[in-house]
Amino acid sequence: MAKIPKEIEEESYLLKSTFFFRKLNDLNYVGIDGRVKKAAAKLKDDLNWEGRSNLGISEEAWSILKSNEINPCRIFVHPTFLRTYPSLLKYYRCLAMIPQKGLMKLVGIGSLKDIEEKSKDIPESKISSTVKTLNEFISSVLTINGWYKEECLKAMVYSTAGTTIDGSWRNKIGEEGERVVKEILVKALLKNNEVSYFIMKNDDKIEFNEFEQLDKIDELRSIFLTNSYSIVFRSEPDGTILSPSGEVTGGIEVKAGIDPAAALERLGAMFKSFDNIKQTYPKAQTVLVASCLTNEVEARIRESQAVNFTFMLTDITMNKRSVEARFVNKIREMCGLIHKRL
Repeated sequence: MAKIPKEIEEESYLLKSTFFFRKLNDLNYVGIDGRVKKAAAKLKDDLNWEGRSNLGISEEAWSILKSNEINPCRIFVHPTFLRTYPSLLKYYRCLAMIPQKGLMKLVGIGSLKDIEEKSKDIPESKISSTVKTLNEFISSVLTINGWYKEECLKAMVYSTAGTTIDGSWRNKIGEEGERVVKEILVKALLKNNEVSYFIMKNDDKIEFNEFEQLDKIDELRSIFLTNSYSIVFRSEPDGTILSPSGEVTGGIEVKAGIDPAAALERLGAMFKSFDNIKQTYPKAQTVLVASCLTNEVEARIRESQAVNFTFMLTDITMNKRSVEARFVNKIREMCGLIHKRL
């Protein structure tokens, strides 16, 4: 097996970092502890814990809780609380250290995604088993390890979150590479006051000064520039640059991935999209942003003449400002925003 260059390894870890940071926010793990505190304070006097044995709470765990004068809702889940705040199921699942798939199997819930992310109601027939399962796990952890300190609560949430996100990361490195490159490009265009407005995937039009970049970048479909050029984001290629008359003036492909063996497969997909552009618009320029270029891949790129410019994703993302600037300016040039450099 070919050794993966250090730079490619660095890039992989960077993309993983950006992916994890974004997902912690997107999946509402950040601040969930505070949301539970606020909700618990509201319902504190309206929840009856007398039948706690039926809720899966052991007396030993309960005594630990009471001796520390902690609102029970901060640790244990109550059925009324869960019906009122279904999305906060995620918090108690994390305290129990149970992954989504695990809880789905244990209590027979079809899917937790809509419950935890969209606050969809938990099926009434599953409320009791869900509460009891979570509290039994939490009771066991509490009695074995002793009192949860404040920092432990947050650590357990983020630990479980990390496991969940890591499972989804394995198939997302390519998408994250595309996202990071798109974000770099959008930042540069906004900084240079070259954006007129954005069109989102849901067809909404957002003015340049209303664009919340970190929140909206995944939903971005097109950028309309001040000179009436536009950039459309889609697959094959990842980005298409259009002149005011609608002619294609450029194409952008981002091929992220650290496996050299898969480099040829990624190359084939890129050639196909660029060849389609070149056949119809011979003067269009193409830009490839790649993670891994083996000698064979580089040779095929030279032979094909389908790629006009190549940038390494590592150089763009790892704070090499000169390379990032060259990439951004090449795209700006293709968009007619700056004069072609001789």
